[in-house]
Amino acid sequence: MKKRALFFKVDFEKAYDTLNWGFIDSVMEQMGFPPLWRKWIAGCLTSARTSVLVNGSPTVEFDVRRGIRQGDPMAPFLFIIAMEALHIAMVKARETGLIHGLRLPKDGPNLTHFFFADDVMFLADWLTLCKAVLGSLPTYYLSIFKAPITVIEQLERVRRWFLWKIIRNNSKIAWVAWDKARVVSAIHSGTRSWKSVPVKASIPGVWNNISKVNDDLANASIDVDGYFIPRIGRGNAHYFWLDQWGLEDNLKNLFPTLFALEVNKFCTIEERLSLVQSDSSPRWAWKRGLNLVERQLLQVCWGRVQQLLSVSYEDGGWFWGEDGCNAFSTKGLRRDIESLMFGQENYVHQWLKWVPIKVNAFIWRAVVNKIPTMESLTKRGIQIPDAMCKRCGSSNEDIDHLFFGCSMSRRVWAGIHQWTGLKVDECNSLNQVVSFPFAMSIDGKSRNVVYAIILSTCCWIWKARNAKVFRSENIGAEKILDNIKISSFTWLKHRAKMATVEWSSWCYFDWSWS
Repeated sequence: MKKRALFFKVDFEKAYDTLNWGFIDSVMEQMGFPPLWRKWIAGCLTSARTSVLVNGSPTVEFDVRRGIRQGDPMAPFLFIIAMEALHIAMVKARETGLIHGLRLPKDGPNLTHFFFADDVMFLADWLTLCKAVLGSLPTYYLSIFKAPITVIEQLERVRRWFLWKIIRNNSKIAWVAWDKARVVSAIHSGTRSWKSVPVKASIPGVWNNISKVNDDLANASIDVDGYFIPRIGRGNAHYFWLDQWGLEDNLKNLFPTLFALEVNKFCTIEERLSLVQSDSSPRWAWKRGLNLVERQLLQVCWGRVQQLLSVSYEDGGWFWGEDGCNAFSTKGLRRDIESLMFGQENYVHQWLKWVPIKVNAFIWRAVVNKIPTMESLTKRGIQIPDAMCKRCGSSNEDIDHLFFGCSMSRRVWAGIHQWTGLKVDECNSLNQVVSFPFAMSIDGKSRNVVYAIILSTCCWIWKARNAKVFRSENIGAEKILDNIKISSFTWLKHRAKMATVEWSSWCYFDWSWS
């Protein structure tokens, strides 16, 4: 009997140079090597030093952190020990059904892989190759380069064609639409699991590992579920009992007695209530009739639900963020998590090519509080007479006071408001004013213009502060405002190539350039 399969050869490029010493030690420990032997091996590895030839001359030797020495008689044996871990992983994957090798006839062995000197050949069936190989090939490159959406779609198209064995114009029937195959939900959802991220611990794989991230975040007091904001609409996208769609918790936890009597635990809001009509009478489905106490609970439950109802003909959905105005993205999730865990240390500056590089770098340093204000110098042990603001003398000079608390800075921001009509003088922190343009409902070009003005303002406030500190020179708010107009106009005219902007219109900021 003939069986279609594929051979996939992997070359371990520079395999000797990339082996992790801790990994080798862990494998030897699991294989039963005694501690003394492992210390000898670790001593041989950690004592390695190397140098680089520059124009034929070696540099000063330095320590290496990974890899084994090529030419060392012990190196091939250590590499075999490391490869043993891959062999065990392949055997376990075959036993759990993640991969299917080739079974030789007459009760022969099931072959999944062959090991050579520094190569390995995998034997897989058609579907395994489609999932494991075609899905993993672009991972390295797409982690470095941002791929256009058309490229992503083309990669998905190639995988679909490969799965359905479509060769050029010789297509076959695809019985299920690609975007309708909800594999995770089909495998991990169950009638006894009410988690927002469904997972069955008994089923190993990538999804099981992904679901553990939610537990790690919960241990760090980060509630990811709380960032998903429901838009009820007509109620077709939310579970009535299981989703938290307006109250402080879901109805399952608020009314567990009623939830236990519900026939369909996964019923949607639309199935229980009619939100497309003014009459939203509930359509309950209980396993039995309710007693007096349960009916009283139902009245309380219905009273809570009625406060959330409104007539709508639109489809419901989930949105992301504290205000529920954004679509979910992995980038947004990572940014919010880093903000909660590390504050502004991992602030990602919105780079603007219209302004000089040093301006972008300065704003980034200022937002993360890495510029030499008086208070920052004091905290770092620098001996200065005092940390008071040299311009107003009313408070210690920290980031917020420098840019917003100082009376001179307030007059500058008030001047920007009077000139542009932008209410930037209502901001109270540097992070708030830097984010100001991105909260405006304007086109991208106008947003960049506003952003450039804000960056210029921050830089000229800093320059005026330095003039006072180092030269005892007082630069007034009017002079600072003039410098802001000139520098921002120059950037837009020559760096942004906005030929239509004229100095006369710029001074009045009439938006004629937009």
